[in-house]
Amino acid sequence: MSTNTNMAGGSRNNSKKVISWLLKNNTYLVFIGMITVCCILSSNFYTMQNITNLLKQNTIIGVITMGMLLVILTGDIDLSVGSICGAANVIVSVIATRQKMPIESAVFMALALGVAMGAANGFFIVFKKLPAFIVTLAMMTVGRGFAYIWSKGAPISVTAEGIKAISTGYFLWLPILVWFLIIVFLVIFFLLRFTSYGRIIKAIGSNAEAVRLAGLRVNTYRFSVYMIAGFLCALAGVLGCARTGVGSPLFGEGFELDAIAMVVIGGANLNGGKGDAVKTLVGIFIIGMISNIMNLINVSAYLQQVIKGLIVLAAIYLQGSNNKKTA
Repeated sequence: MSTNTNMAGGSRNNSKKVISWLLKNNTYLVFIGMITVCCILSSNFYTMQNITNLLKQNTIIGVITMGMLLVILTGDIDLSVGSICGAANVIVSVIATRQKMPIESAVFMALALGVAMGAANGFFIVFKKLPAFIVTLAMMTVGRGFAYIWSKGAPISVTAEGIKAISTGYFLWLPILVWFLIIVFLVIFFLLRFTSYGRIIKAIGSNAEAVRLAGLRVNTYRFSVYMIAGFLCALAGVLGCARTGVGSPLFGEGFELDAIAMVVIGGANLNGGKGDAVKTLVGIFIIGMISNIMNLINVSAYLQQVIKGLIVLAAIYLQGSNNKKTA
């Protein structure tokens, strides 16, 4: 009797371990499943040309998503990322084309704008204690409004060779554009995995009061996260200008929702304290593959929105189950 009880208990423990492992690694399992399905649905998916396009298509949103990851780790949210990206995209084109300034100056101004807008978010959220949702929603409107004002509501072509080289150039068999995402990913990965800064922002998301009682400046860390996110959004705007050769007031619309979905699919908890750069990178390409394969098999743009939304909802539901199991 005792032996049977022990065997039953061992079997239950093994089942729990398997379920726990599946939930812990569901991001990677979904990624592998997506690759398999895409290869079955279209033989063009695994061609070098399509893989290169997939990488380039997701570089810009990927850079934004890495900034969103830091914000979500602290337990906050940023709805202004797409508008900051759009404002930076326009300001590069305006300064380089209409003001006839060097492209280096245009890029510097765009990055400075992103940092300033991120700092404004951080100031009102962290020091004035306003809700992150409301502040970043307001900044989303302000940023988009400035993009329309500066561009006068029309796209602006950019012909500067320095910025066009980012889109057309290659380094070590990869487009230069993709290297920006790789570098940003490596920096965020290093920050979160090997520095006290990364450990502290995760701790703030888990229990900000405990971090404060430990003598650390919680507000300073939260403020810095918004500045970093603003910088990365502006960088994405510059990369968008390089890739398309155009500064558009519409650029970046909807990026905030994609970025949040990618972070959550990557295993982050929207309440903060849990998230990983590697899984977030996988989440970026899960969403990217959904759009890519649907284009390859000629799914209508309207139906794509429905399918994409359902897949994202399912993935987020799985992550929610994982968070409950590991809580």
